[in-house]
Amino acid sequence: MDAAYIQLVSLAVALLALSCASYFDLKTRRVPNILWAPPMLVGAATTPLMVERGVIQVEEAALSGASALLLAYLLLRLKILGGADCKAIIVACILVPVGRGRLPLHFLPLALVTNLFIMLGALTLVVATAHSLRRKVRGVVGGGGGAGEGGGADSFSWRRFSPPLMPLITLSLLVSFFIGNLAFAAVP
Repeated sequence: MDAAYIQLVSLAVALLALSCASYFDLKTRRVPNILWAPPMLVGAATTPLMVERGVIQVEEAALSGASALLLAYLLLRLKILGGADCKAIIVACILVPVGRGRLPLHFLPLALVTNLFIMLGALTLVVATAHSLRRKVRGVVGGGGGAGEGGGADSFSWRRFSPPLMPLITLSLLVSFFIGNLAFAAVP
């Protein structure tokens, strides 16, 4: 089996698993634990094949997995991300281990989380701007005053704002993988 085919299968499984997790996260706000078992098994099968084909070295795969576990544990303990989000980071890093052929992704967990927080910040700005514009339009149409000022049912609360992190993690994997590899495609 060709090394490029193995990497493509791993990436496809990662995207499929993260897409399914995104669906459950948006629909029910809970991701079943059983969802993470098949991608982990695929990662456990494809990583040794990548090592055998010379795509990555054993030390690089171990460093990628260990750093993903450590980062996910810290993010969970600090209550920055939830359990499913941390499992998604671990699954993505096990399915798409990094090696010397992928310079920009040498620390994939860090790149994944950095991109996640950039997209989370952008989403937060979009939500805050949309809410502000909606309040201004209602104020003009409704004749000023009203629910927007006194904190009625329509008011926005950052404490209740819960963005969908799983789709952002999926997009973050895509950005990390494709943009990173495109940026360093010319590096020998």
